[in-house]
Amino acid sequence: MSDLLERFSESLVMNHDRWHDGEGYALGLLDEATDAERSAIESLILSRAVQDWRDVEALAVLGTDAARKKLREAYEGGDPAIRLALVMHAADHLTEEEACGVLVPLLKEKGIHDGLTGALLVIEEFHPAPVIEALLDAARDREGPVAIGCAAMLLYLHGLASSPHGFEDRPFLLRFLEASERAAAHEELRARIASAMVKKP
Repeated sequence: MSDLLERFSESLVMNHDRWHDGEGYALGLLDEATDAERSAIESLILSRAVQDWRDVEALAVLGTDAARKKLREAYEGGDPAIRLALVMHAADHLTEEEACGVLVPLLKEKGIHDGLTGALLVIEEFHPAPVIEALLDAARDREGPVAIGCAAMLLYLHGLASSPHGFEDRPFLLRFLEASERAAAHEELRARIASAMVKKP
């Protein structure tokens, strides 16, 4: 095994620091690899089960027919975490309808979870109409912190805030915490969005 292949193989081993820092595989080594080394790396990745976002990212970077087939099989496997990883790291391999089919249910699920956090990161860049409607529903129906996050994202996506984190309009967003205030706040949110859309050229 060449030094490059040894370094790549070592990057596949998960440890605490890599988990904590969200470090993927050493895919930059592909730029230095010979054809034989690249083929060996591809075989190594294809031999592994698609277990998390790192595997999805690696397959997407490889981009070969075999890698694309494995990504499709991973999507069809139906695991929500893997499907979200596909939206985040291999969106070109999904249709818009498939991507929406991953994100919308995460906005509807009860509780605050890692999937929701990942979904909101994706939504900053990918927000077709079904996702916007799901955000609006979540701002009305979900528990307080999630409702606030969705409302803040909607303000950002419609040019009504410079950040999706709700720092600028905190008093308004805090109204989504209170059941007695939620309906009125939601109506105001819809009105603000409608006004912003009218003003767009």
